[in-house]
Amino acid sequence: MGGAIFENLVVAEMFKIYIHRGEEPALYYWRTATDSEVDLVSVVLPN
Repeated sequence: MGGAIFENLVVAEMFKIYIHRGEEPALYYWRTATDSEVDLVSVVLPN
């Protein structure tokens, strides 16, 4: 359970960073068909 709480904290902080910059949060997770998972994918577009 500790990992899930930390994961939630990281996602919430990333979300706040986007909001404070006035940007639309582009945060996703990625899971394969074999259930391998990336907990946070942040899409950064060039200026």
